[in-house]
Amino acid sequence: MPGDTPPRRSRIKRLLLFSDSVILIDPSDKAVVNDGEIVEQFPNMTIRWTSRGPFPRSNDYEDVMKNILAETVGLQRDGRIQILKPTGYSEVDPGINWTLHQSALSNEALVRASVPDMLPSVPEPKPPTGVYTGMAMAQSGYKSKYDIGFKTPFDFPAMKGWTGYAWGRLGRAIKFIRRAYGLDAYPIAVDPINNSILQAIGNLTFEVSPKPDLLAQMTIATWVEPEKLEAALIDMSWTEVIRLRKEVLPAIGSLRTNLTNKVQELGLRAAKDMDAYVREFGKIKQEYEVEKEKLADAWEKLKLGGALKLSGAIAGGYGLNLFAGPMSWIDLTQKIIGLGAAAGAALSPEITALVPARRKVLSHPLFVFEKIRGS
Repeated sequence: MPGDTPPRRSRIKRLLLFSDSVILIDPSDKAVVNDGEIVEQFPNMTIRWTSRGPFPRSNDYEDVMKNILAETVGLQRDGRIQILKPTGYSEVDPGINWTLHQSALSNEALVRASVPDMLPSVPEPKPPTGVYTGMAMAQSGYKSKYDIGFKTPFDFPAMKGWTGYAWGRLGRAIKFIRRAYGLDAYPIAVDPINNSILQAIGNLTFEVSPKPDLLAQMTIATWVEPEKLEAALIDMSWTEVIRLRKEVLPAIGSLRTNLTNKVQELGLRAAKDMDAYVREFGKIKQEYEVEKEKLADAWEKLKLGGALKLSGAIAGGYGLNLFAGPMSWIDLTQKIIGLGAAAGAALSPEITALVPARRKVLSHPLFVFEKIRGS
């Protein structure tokens, strides 16, 4: 999942070691809705939407990403790295991204979760210029099908900077979570901001909101300590990383597949009661720890054994959070829209049909987010 700053090369290299393919976001994708991303037909005209919901970004974001894309052309050609373009895709309807975003903005918990860095010691940022709410485009006398009528967005009075950042970050997360499921991919957050947003969205899958930070405590230890492994990968070329990957994937592939399958099964069978979910999750953690020990020899042979977490992994430090809620992705999407819809608003059959992706998607959301220092 993209953040305010470009991903570190060492982080992409680390994800390559454990993933069949890593999907990066094209830097030209700058908003919840980019120019021309939504096209609506009306009786007498066709309307192409202009940009809506700009993403907060560091000044060097586009330059760094362009350099990374140029360096990894060979990996892109082989499919090990995929680039997600902002327009012309068909796996999800882009207009629903906007409907979801507008709905989510009225949810105080989601908006607050988007600015975990809003602290007295942190200067208020200046958000990118653009339209964040409303302004759905339509022919005179008609209404956009994506504008179902929304509740008033939650904001931070007298803090326009933090409000803009929260709204932009939340829209960005929703857009790429939805696109990930349309591609049968798992969204993975490797920064505190996206971690916070994913946890808040995960809370919505339960009938009664969990106690604060409970989801964050449900940690399955990661295969390696990210910080140590990334330090070892910094000076490795992309070619050397792929060579190492050939050794790592066979050793880790079975564990990764079994782990994600079990967590997803948990989402299918667990009651919407949080205590029941945590009990079942605990069983998976115990099984995982046993299986992980079997990988120690393989890592030692690669001379990366020092990065492998062999004890105390669950207690703290770093880890991998896998969350599969007891609510289908489609139901969760409709719940977010329902929570943000104005009184009396109703989803039309046309919009309801557009909520799912246009191809088969994972029936239950599986969020992957790292437990990292400071998050």
